[in-house]
Amino acid sequence: MFKEKLSVFLTVGNKKQKELCEKLLSTISDIRFLDIRVVADDDYGRRLGSGGAVLNILRNYYVSGRKMLIINSGGMSKRSVNYAVRSKAFADVSYGGEIITLLEFILRSAEKLISSVSSGVLIFCSDIVVRTDNLNFTLSDNTGICVKADFETASRHGVMMCGENSVMTDYLHKREASYLRMIAEKIGADGMLVDTGITYFTDEFSQVLMKLSQKPDFERLFFKNSDLDGIRKLTVDVVPRVFNGNHAAAF
Repeated sequence: MFKEKLSVFLTVGNKKQKELCEKLLSTISDIRFLDIRVVADDDYGRRLGSGGAVLNILRNYYVSGRKMLIINSGGMSKRSVNYAVRSKAFADVSYGGEIITLLEFILRSAEKLISSVSSGVLIFCSDIVVRTDNLNFTLSDNTGICVKADFETASRHGVMMCGENSVMTDYLHKREASYLRMIAEKIGADGMLVDTGITYFTDEFSQVLMKLSQKPDFERLFFKNSDLDGIRKLTVDVVPRVFNGNHAAAF
């Protein structure tokens, strides 16, 4: 697996999940180069969601010039309720003829992407399984990775809307299929770009988030500050959605 020391943060919903995940980590054999910490929303006293969890990790742990991997696994597990207690990160998946945990799968997928950068933050989530071994792009700017999907599938996930040069212009969260179809007809699209939860933030952008997240008026400072327009842009890359090849599949 990883040939360099890497800080990995696994986000979960509550302290019970955190305690169980910390025990389950001992069952993963090849993590000797990884410093994996489990962070729960309860650590901060309230439900945060994946965005809030990422900001809290950046605020408390990000070091400029270093690499960090964040795996969000604190959702409500509505699509996989049998893993709600121990978190989806420890669900069983088939990979190359062996049964491994989703966390191990994500770590293997993350290795190729994070090895292509010198610093910054790579974010995965445990809602969508994405194989990266055959992807032919590297990360340089702030990047979100998505898959093209039909309207029914897109209605159950976040959707990235893109403008010129594949820069994200809007984000639609779990909107009805009929609404997405209407939007697609207006822009001449035959499907939607579904967010895989894989996002890369450059070192420069991560530093900005780390500093601004410490201020009480973060939202105003971040979204309404024109000085950040240059580094706030998110480029969208599309990966193949081929179920037979398992490049990307909803979990």
